[in-house]
Amino acid sequence: MATVVCMLSASAAPAAPLLGKFLRPDGAVVVASQGDSVDPYFSNKALIIALEAGLDVVEPTRAWLAWLVPRQRDDGGFDRFCADGSGWRSCQRADADDSSVATFLHLSALYTQAVRRARVDPLAIKAIDDIAVLANAERKASALLERLRTPRGTYRAFADEPIEYLMDNTEVYASLVATGRSVQASQLKKAIYKHFFVGGEWLPANAAYKQFDFYPSALAPAYLWHTGW
Repeated sequence: MATVVCMLSASAAPAAPLLGKFLRPDGAVVVASQGDSVDPYFSNKALIIALEAGLDVVEPTRAWLAWLVPRQRDDGGFDRFCADGSGWRSCQRADADDSSVATFLHLSALYTQAVRRARVDPLAIKAIDDIAVLANAERKASALLERLRTPRGTYRAFADEPIEYLMDNTEVYASLVATGRSVQASQLKKAIYKHFFVGGEWLPANAAYKQFDFYPSALAPAYLWHTGW
């Protein structure tokens, strides 16, 4: 999916060829070219980057959201999916629930804004057959995100685990900004500085973090560039 992200960042290229190898006919955005696995986090992230770059990916985003929303878990989260002879099935839990729902909310907000800028009736180019279903999916995702919020104001990756990632928290921050929740975003920013910026250095995760060879160790500070901090 890193390939998708890089390709989508090339603003000079048209939208269709960029997604051609990754967008399935049913709307699924796969991890690998012509692949059979979907990680909603990476699909959301790729389309967020494309929309923020001003690329015309409104229709692929509509198709993707139409594919994703019916597969949302009852608790508001999103699993990873694999394709087999009978279609798509949930085959692995998300790498982290906080970032998965945050990027979904972020993408949904950018999609809505793009439709409005295009002066297209949201009911004409809609994320799903019934626009109210998208709003319900947003509510469920927001409710899960709130359950993942800790007493200290940061967010943990899973409801049943204590681990909190700097990367994920910056993505939650970006989602709060994109969805117009400025007060919550400001509160989270203060909490991130308080609990992740220690001794003049950024910690990739909280004290429970042991896997220092895991990719958030190297990538976490780069996620701060997008926030403008």
